[in-house]
Amino acid sequence: MSGMALVLYQPPPTRELQARLAQLGRMQAQADALEAEYEEAREAIRLFEKRWKPAVGARYLELERIKDNTVRVRRLIRLAEAGKLRGGSEESSVEAPQQVFRPEDELRKLFRDLARRVHPDRAADSEDRLRRHEFMAEASRAYRNKDHRRLQWLLEHWLATPRLAPGRDHDSRIARANQKIAWARYRVQEMNHLIAELHSSFLAEMRRACEAAATDGRNLVAEMRSRVMADIEKAEKEYQRTLAGLNLLDPEDQAEIRRRLRLEEAAFAGAGR
Repeated sequence: MSGMALVLYQPPPTRELQARLAQLGRMQAQADALEAEYEEAREAIRLFEKRWKPAVGARYLELERIKDNTVRVRRLIRLAEAGKLRGGSEESSVEAPQQVFRPEDELRKLFRDLARRVHPDRAADSEDRLRRHEFMAEASRAYRNKDHRRLQWLLEHWLATPRLAPGRDHDSRIARANQKIAWARYRVQEMNHLIAELHSSFLAEMRRACEAAATDGRNLVAEMRSRVMADIEKAEKEYQRTLAGLNLLDPEDQAEIRRRLRLEEAAFAGAGR
């Protein structure tokens, strides 16, 4: 007997539970690693956006605004030349919208609904509390990222998932482990989706392009800024030439066009707030 190793017998339910818990540990570790990878990539893109947006992004918006103004003036001049400017047919197009859809309101409502149902204070025990904390962490991340799709999925997932099986017997513990494995599997799938979505975004592509240019000693952000500034200058000159066409119109038509331009600009600014 002294030369034999003592092996503790484990009944089948115990081995199954340990296998489930080991699988759960691996999946939770994988989900945590993917979450850290996502946050790191998101922070890198956010830092790039802070440099790119004021230098280039905001100027592209300015360029589009000037081009839109030019199109509006040309349209109004054509109406005046056709004698249709003061017929009232275009009046409705310059009225400010009665109600502006605000996605952030829907997002906030969805998050509050989920938080009310999932809040850890409603937990039945410590295990249920931990599960609720994990859900709330996912919901908070989705809300912070303005991810309506993910918040909706979390709410539906919570409503469709049965409560953790009570009891300390093997079957109850295995059932709880299976539920946690399903949740960890969701986290892995969701984080892989978010990482892929993040890396395929416009800002991520721009960041990669800038990094590639930097290896050749080029500052792509500065190059793009120079190009868009030149385009803005060209667009502004075209807008001023278009405005000069108002001088060929009847004074009343000129006054009406300037009035409509002011109204359209005010409507555009109000919708953007």
